[in-house]
Amino acid sequence: MKIHRCNVSGAVWTGLTGFGAGTGALSTTMPLVMIAHSSMTGAPNDTDNYYYKVPQSPVAVSTTGTLILVDSQANGAPGVPYY
Repeated sequence: MKIHRCNVSGAVWTGLTGFGAGTGALSTTMPLVMIAHSSMTGAPNDTDNYYYKVPQSPVAVSTTGTLILVDSQANGAPGVPYY
């Protein structure tokens, strides 16, 4: 699989009630994934309950095969502040 000149991110929660699990930008079982000149970002876990500690958000890219990044970035989701 080849991804070239793309900005990919997981879906972001809106109008959330309760806890919402974030998603990675890409999850695949392809034997070879090459990402070139692109940006991959995971979407954060989120909650509307300020007293609930949100678990760590997912990684940007999850694959069982080989991952090659060429002039690209793969960032896990940003954390949600714990109040």
